[in-house]
Amino acid sequence: MSCSYEQLLTHVRKMGVEVQRRIRMRGDPLGEYVPPRHHAGRVLYGPLIILYNNRPDGSPPPAEPEDTITLAHEFGHHHRHEQRLSLPKYKRYRQFLKDYRDSEWPTRPIADRRNVLEEEEGAWKEARKVLRDLQFSNWDAFKADRKAALKDYRVRLHLL
Repeated sequence: MSCSYEQLLTHVRKMGVEVQRRIRMRGDPLGEYVPPRHHAGRVLYGPLIILYNNRPDGSPPPAEPEDTITLAHEFGHHHRHEQRLSLPKYKRYRQFLKDYRDSEWPTRPIADRRNVLEEEEGAWKEARKVLRDLQFSNWDAFKADRKAALKDYRVRLHLL
């Protein structure tokens, strides 16, 4: 039996990550990881994964396996964030995403652009691990989504 979206969602929530579904607007990604925010030693808000699609909350169940794969990938970002919070390279990655719109990415230094791609590749590796642990079985869909997403990043970062 393959891991379902609901199984993964339960796992992600048990790990303390909030998940929201929002209507996808033009230019929105399929998913987004928002790390926790701290100020003066206090947590302002916890980690959040946003899944963008054309199905608002209360609609029929999420699309399988696409939403499961997207949720796993974004959870991969969370897992990497938890592991690498204080590392300078990871901090540069987070700052890059905060400071620059996609249209500005190609003008940034190559090392910064490669750093973004490395983080995306790492999040996919973490996604594979969590899905494997939950006995996901649609690896053809996973490989196709991973390949398409990384190609999209390579194009946007001018790293072809």
